[in-house]
Amino acid sequence: MGARSTGIREVEEKRNSGILILSKAERPPGLIIVTGTGRCGSTCVASLLLALGVNLCRTENGAGGLEFSESFRLNDYLKNRNGEGLSTIAAEMGDAVWAFKTPGEFAHIAFAANHLKHLNPHIICVCRDSVASACCEINFQSRINCNIDQAEWLRTFAGRNMRMLAEVSAYAASAPTMFVSFEKLLENKSDVTKGICEFAGIEFSESALTAIGRNKSYYRCFS
Repeated sequence: MGARSTGIREVEEKRNSGILILSKAERPPGLIIVTGTGRCGSTCVASLLLALGVNLCRTENGAGGLEFSESFRLNDYLKNRNGEGLSTIAAEMGDAVWAFKTPGEFAHIAFAANHLKHLNPHIICVCRDSVASACCEINFQSRINCNIDQAEWLRTFAGRNMRMLAEVSAYAASAPTMFVSFEKLLENKSDVTKGICEFAGIEFSESALTAIGRNKSYYRCFS
């Protein structure tokens, strides 16, 4: 009974780690794509990668208030399916590992991964509880609109999460793919970050963990 209980506990600990790796690669990435639904915590993970020394390109104006090491017109290249533009970015980055985040735009993943295969792109998909995401958006929207349909927002985020899981999982066959629980990252910063570092082939730094609490936009649902 004791041995069986130990085995169950080990499985439970693995299941609750907050990390699910669907596919790995033998060599580290030259490009990391951070994705997920809106209000999922992708800005938090992007902040963490930046603090770990990964060059971060912006995919939206401001992108959660982050300071970026480079200011390429990446968003235009992605929206216009400009493969030459993406290749230019990759050339300018040289041998540096770089990343961009594109929450909600899953079509961008396939396009970027296809044109930048030589960089061995890795996908990190950030997942968050649908209720928490909906509460975060409702809190934000209520500041500009008093007539908020809370049930509609909950249905919206639940649907987005299901679509995200299905679409991003489909990329696992062609690109190394990892799912990260935003809640587990906040709960267990060090271990989840170490898992991200191992997946991405980057060096772990304890000091980088302070980046997880630096940007408060993803805490709106608790305010």
